[in-house]
Order: sequence, then structure tokens, then C-alpha cells
Amino acid sequence: MASIVNMEVIKQQIIRTSCASSHTEYLMKNKNPLWLNPSFFVSLPFKQNEDVNPTKANYLGMNPHHYKLAVKECSELVDQGIIESTTSPWACEAFYVNKRSKQVRGKLRLVINYQPLNHFLVDDKFPLPQKRSLFQSLANAKVLSKFDLKAGFWQLGIQLDDRPKTAFCIPDHHYQ
Repeated sequence: MASIVNMEVIKQQIIRTSCASSHTEYLMKNKNPLWLNPSFFVSLPFKQNEDVNPTKANYLGMNPHHYKLAVKECSELVDQGIIESTTSPWACEAFYVNKRSKQVRGKLRLVINYQPLNHFLVDDKFPLPQKRSLFQSLANAKVLSKFDLKAGFWQLGIQLDDRPKTAFCIPDHHYQ
């Protein structure tokens, strides 16, 4: 048991000395979360010379339990400044699925089907790197950190001009 505690203490010291100090200056300047910091906003690269008619959700409905969850979750996201009500002509379908991770298996997760929007975006032709080359590039690293996006999709801000394109709907509500 003592070795586990010592390992945890060592881990915390490494994190404090190697990660926290390197981010202190950034954290002092930027107290907002990433989704409210314009320097981290993502833009949606639309294809040029293509007629772009806004997507419209083919809404299949939600059972009453899922609807209550969606209203509650969206209300919390609005309160946090992550999403907002909209009158955008765009709309993608939102629905619930069961989480697949072992820790929370069976818990419901709100998902949005953005496949119709993908049709209008420029494809990224850059190939994904192989695992081996990624690990080789880390061989001489002095500091490793991870960017944990617990609710990843919500933690990346979208450029103001592109936000209407990210609109989604639940029964009686329309958000972006």
C-alpha cells in the first residue's frame, strides 16, 4: 500500500513541476474555458462553388424519458455558455445512445448526427500518422501532457460565422 501512495505522490510532483508551471502563464491570461476562447475556435471549411442548402433534420422523435434528459442537458449547456438557442436554417438530428465505456456502460449520451453537414465540408486529405511514427516522435520528449476532452465535442469552440451550421434540434428546441 505504501508503494502505491508513494507512486501517487511522485506522479503529482511530476505533474506539478513539469506541466503546471509551463501552463501558469497561459492560465493567468486566459481564465475562460477553451470553448469561450476565440484563439481556440475551429472553423468549418466549406467546399467552394457548391450550392449549399442548409441541412434539415429528419426528426424521428424521442421517447418521453430521453426528451426530459435532453431538455435538462441542453439547459445545462446553455447555462454554461456552450450552446445557445438559434433560428438557424440548419438543423441536424440529436438523439441518445448508450455509452460504451466500461466505467459508465448503459448511461445515456446525447449525440448529434452531423453526417448531412459533412457533405458540404472540404475533405481532409492529409493521411493519419502511423502509431510507430507517433511514438518515435515522443522518444526525446522532456514533458508529456494530455489534453483530456471529457466532453470533447462541447469543449471546442466554433467560429461565430460557422456556428449556425452546427445547429441541432430536439423536440420543441433548436440550438447551435
